[in-house]
Amino acid sequence: MALGKRKSTTPQNKNNNKKARGPSNVNTDKKKFQKKKPTQKKPIVDGNKLIKKENSESTTPVKKSFDKKKIQNKGPRKPNLDKAKIIKKEKETAENEKPNWLEYKKEQKELREKRRAKKLDDAYDIVIQAKKIGEKIRRAELPKDEQAKLTKQLHDLLKTHYLKMIFMHDLSRVIQWQIKYSNPDIQLEIVTEIRPQLIKMFFCKYSKNIIKTLLKTAGSSKIKQEILEVCYGNVVKLTSSVLSAPMFEKIYVEIASVQQKLAFKQEFYGDYYKKSKDKNIKSVTDVFKQSPDMKSATLTAMKANLNKILNKNLINSSLVHTVLYEFLSHCSKEDKDEIMALARPLIAELSQTKDGAKAANICIWNGTNKDKKIMMKTLKEHVKSIATSDHGSLMLMCLFDAVDDTVLLKKIIIQEIINNIDDIAADDCGRRVIMYMVAKRDSKFFHPTTIEYLKQGDNNEFTKKPQEVKAKEILESVSENLLESISEKPLMWLNSGKIQIVTLAILNNCSGPKLKEAFASVAKFITDINSVIDNKDKKDEKIKAIEEAGLHMTLKKIIQMDQSRKEKQETTFGEVLLEYLTEEVLENWVKFNRGCFLLVNFIKCESEECVKTLKEKLKNVKNLKVELSKGAEILLENLN
Repeated sequence: MALGKRKSTTPQNKNNNKKARGPSNVNTDKKKFQKKKPTQKKPIVDGNKLIKKENSESTTPVKKSFDKKKIQNKGPRKPNLDKAKIIKKEKETAENEKPNWLEYKKEQKELREKRRAKKLDDAYDIVIQAKKIGEKIRRAELPKDEQAKLTKQLHDLLKTHYLKMIFMHDLSRVIQWQIKYSNPDIQLEIVTEIRPQLIKMFFCKYSKNIIKTLLKTAGSSKIKQEILEVCYGNVVKLTSSVLSAPMFEKIYVEIASVQQKLAFKQEFYGDYYKKSKDKNIKSVTDVFKQSPDMKSATLTAMKANLNKILNKNLINSSLVHTVLYEFLSHCSKEDKDEIMALARPLIAELSQTKDGAKAANICIWNGTNKDKKIMMKTLKEHVKSIATSDHGSLMLMCLFDAVDDTVLLKKIIIQEIINNIDDIAADDCGRRVIMYMVAKRDSKFFHPTTIEYLKQGDNNEFTKKPQEVKAKEILESVSENLLESISEKPLMWLNSGKIQIVTLAILNNCSGPKLKEAFASVAKFITDINSVIDNKDKKDEKIKAIEEAGLHMTLKKIIQMDQSRKEKQETTFGEVLLEYLTEEVLENWVKFNRGCFLLVNFIKCESEECVKTLKEKLKNVKNLKVELSKGAEILLENLN
C-alpha cells in the first residue's frame, strides 16, 4: 500500500470493524433501535391500601441513586404517604388530648405580670394598689366626702410616679378618674408633675385621653393655659397627627384668645415663627408687607405644611381652613392647582367654617368640568347638612353659578335638595339656597355684599355658559317640585315670616300648569275661617291667617305681580282667589283691617272683569258699612 493513501471503507468493512470493537458498542446500537414501551397511567389507589401493600412487602431498605434530569422529565413526584400517616396520627392525638385553656391563660397572665413587675421595679405594688382605689372612686353611688378622701389617698400614692403611669393603658384610665373627681388643687399638682411630657402625651394612644379629661373637667383656667402654652412651637406637628389634631382643635376654638390664635397661625408661615411671635402679623399679607423678600419662602413653607396635612385628610380644623384660604389667595397658579387637587375631595369638610367655605369656593371657580363633577359627587351625601349651614349654603350658591352642566347638577345636587325640601325650607340658611334657585341674585331677596361676592366667580376661564341661561335652566328644573310642595303643604310655606319670603319668590318666579294649583292651595288656606298661624311676637299664641302682618304683605305682593302675569297671558292669583271669595268669607274679612286693605289692593291691581265681580259680591256684605276701621273706609270709597 502506498503511503498517504487512505483505505476505503465499505459498509461491509464498517460492520466488521464494529464487531471487532467489543460488546460495549452492541449495547449502544440496541438503544437506538429499541422500541419505547408505552406509558401506562397508574390507577388511582386509596392511600391506606398503598400503605398496607408497602408494609406487606420486604422492609429491607434499598439505596437508589437518582438522576435529577430524569426526575424532572418524569413529572411530579409521588406523595409521601408515610408523612400523611404521621399527620393523621397527630390529628387523632390532638382530638383526644384537648389543652386546658384556663391553665394556659393563667400562665400567660403570670408572665405578663412578671414582665410588668420587672419593668416598673419598685412601683409595681403601687400600680396594684392604685387600680383598687380607682375602682372605688369611679362608682356613682360613692358619697362625695369619701370620694374626696380616696382621691387624696390616690394622689399621695402616685405622687412622683405619674410620669411612669401616664403612658400605661390601665393606669391612664385610673388617672382620668382621679382628675374627674378630684379638686382643682390636686388637678394642678398633677399637671405640674406631668408637664415635661405633655406634648408627648398628645401623640400617645392612651395618655391623650388624660389631656382630654383635663380640658373637659379642669376647674382652673390656669390648667388649660398650661396645656395651651405647651403647644407653642408644635402647632404644625399637632395638626398633622391623627391622634392630636382633634384635641388641638378643641384648644384652638374653646380656650385660645384672639392673639393666641394669631400666634398659632404664624407657625405655618415658616420655622422662624415657631420660636418668635409678632403681634403685628395678623395674616400672611402682613408678612409680605414687613419683608417682601420673604414672600417666596413663606409660601413654600405654607405649601409644605398644607401638603403634609391634606395628604393625611386631616382637614377638620378651622386653623387649617384659614391657612388654606390665605395660601390659595396669594400663591401662584401652579401651586394653587397642586393644593386644590388635594383639597377638592375634602370639600364637604371645608364647608363648616367661613374661611374653609371661601377656600372651597376658590376650588369650585378654578375647577374644570371634571373637577366639578368630582366635587358634586363628594357633596351628594352631605347636601342637606351643607345647605342648612351658614357657610355651606353660600358654597352651594357658588356651585350653581359655576357648573355649566345643569342636567348633571340637577341629578346630583338639586335632587337631594328636593328630597329634603321640608327640612331645608325650615332652616334659615336652607331657605337662602331655595331662594337662589328661583330668584338668582335678586336684590329683593339678597344683600348687595352677597351678590358682589358671588360675582367674583363669573369671569373664570372654566365657566362658559351665561349666568342668565343657567338661572333659567335651574328654575325650570325645580319649579314643578316646589309648586307641588306648596300645593300639598300650604301651612308649612305660609306659617312664619321667614318662609313666607321664600314662598313669595317661588310664586312670583315660577310658571306652568302647577302654578294654578299652588295659587288654589294658598287661596283655599287664607279664605278658610279656621286657618291660623303662629304669632311671631308671642310664640305660644295663634293668630288668624288673614290678620297676620307677614302673610298680609306676602299676599299683597303676589297680587301686585298679577299685572306682569296679565301681560304674559298667564293665570293670575286674583282669578283663582275670586272663586273662593264667597259672601261668608267676605263677611269675615271685612271685620279685620288687613282683610279690607287686601281687598282694596285686589281692586287696584286685578283685571276689570275680576274687580267687577268682586264689587257685586261686596254689595251683599252687610258688615262693611258697620265696621269703623281705616281699611273699611278706604274699601267703601273704592266701591263707590
